[in-house]
Amino acid sequence: MQVISVVEQNAHGNRCANDGGEVLRPLTARERDAVRRAGLLIEQNLSNPLSLGQLSDMVGLSQRRLSQGFREQFGSTIFGYLRESRLRTARRLLGKRKCLSSRSLS
Repeated sequence: MQVISVVEQNAHGNRCANDGGEVLRPLTARERDAVRRAGLLIEQNLSNPLSLGQLSDMVGLSQRRLSQGFREQFGSTIFGYLRESRLRTARRLLGKRKCLSSRSLS
């Protein structure tokens, strides 16, 4: 019954549940902007990642709200977002390397 209640609340847009079943209030527009800024900071610091504490301080959100925001906006944890960003960068760099290697063979 609790799951149905949470689904109904989500459908009405007034609350969302975290993994622990606790009901959290939706992010404000300011908080969503802060989460986007945090995503950019992660991507700008891939080789020297910021800690969760540093990231939350830099964007002005609590660690809990920042984590909630990443799950809502990116469908991932902060660490998952970092890992995916690193993989995207690695794929892009490997693609450039292949292009350079094939040109040098010609």
